[in-house]
Amino acid sequence: MIRDNILNDKQREFKKAVAEENRKIRQNKNKYLSNYTSDQSLPQCLPNEGFDCSFQIITTEDNDPDTSNSQINIYYLNETLKHTPLAIEIGYNMRESFNELETNKLTELLRAMTVYPCPPPAVDTEYDNMIVIRQALSLKYENEIKNMVNVMQKLPIFGHICDNDRIALVKYGFIEIFLLRSVLGFNFHTQDMILTVENDHLFRFKLDLLRTNKRQFHDFYKQYLYAMGPEIQTNTVIIDLFTAISLFSPNRPNLINKDIVKLEQQIYIYLLKRYLLWRYQSESEASVKLLSLLNIYKEVQVLGQIQRLNSSENLPQYMGPLLREVFDINADDNSFSHTINC
Repeated sequence: MIRDNILNDKQREFKKAVAEENRKIRQNKNKYLSNYTSDQSLPQCLPNEGFDCSFQIITTEDNDPDTSNSQINIYYLNETLKHTPLAIEIGYNMRESFNELETNKLTELLRAMTVYPCPPPAVDTEYDNMIVIRQALSLKYENEIKNMVNVMQKLPIFGHICDNDRIALVKYGFIEIFLLRSVLGFNFHTQDMILTVENDHLFRFKLDLLRTNKRQFHDFYKQYLYAMGPEIQTNTVIIDLFTAISLFSPNRPNLINKDIVKLEQQIYIYLLKRYLLWRYQSESEASVKLLSLLNIYKEVQVLGQIQRLNSSENLPQYMGPLLREVFDINADDNSFSHTINC
């Protein structure tokens, strides 16, 4: 069992201290919800739908007499996750709501996610040529792969994930993450989509142009965008946590150590839950929001599969060596063109 591998004997001695610590938190900070522990796992968000929202947090003794809070560590197969120093200032109220581990973990993620460009500004030029848009999409795919690699380099957990699994997570996850984050470039009023490609070149096109895509991609994609809505679109913390949940999907093909990947995904689901609790100050509302977001994520997974199939059929002539390898396209086809005819 993975739980047996994560916990060592000394840590199990302090399981009782975890419950006592949470009791004190509930008494002293009743405006915040208690921390979840090994005996207080998160509620099942999507029963029987493949999401396990529980994971183990254990508390170790604090040898510093001046420190009242316990030091909490998450163990990955008997190894301690080492956190980088705080790189992004989190607001005072948020720091008050999150314990040190949660603050460090969230800050670590937000810092890593700065590799992604800021939401694109308004663009005057509109493109209606699908050939140009497909060329731009090919370049965008390459950017997304590079972004994912940069994120991995900034997250310490990837030091515990083998090369095979890192490649699998990128190869089979980059389109899903691209689609997930693309809501940041959608204008709900004008129905325009903006893509930021290499050299910060911006492309704006009408969403309706995607009606020509196969497998009802346009309809499913529009349904996803409106399910996210302007409220989520403007909350980059939720988008970044959502990205991490997608990045650590244990359902990618060819993974060797799925347990490590799954555990990391569960941690980010937990952090999303904690953030929603802080944001809405209501356990019931936060639970509804979490359920909605995880259902949306299932839609994104389907979208990613559809778009991967469509791209493998529509984009080969625009793909360079990197994308050809990712899509398993024959390298002998030399019809690639990297020029965008603006």
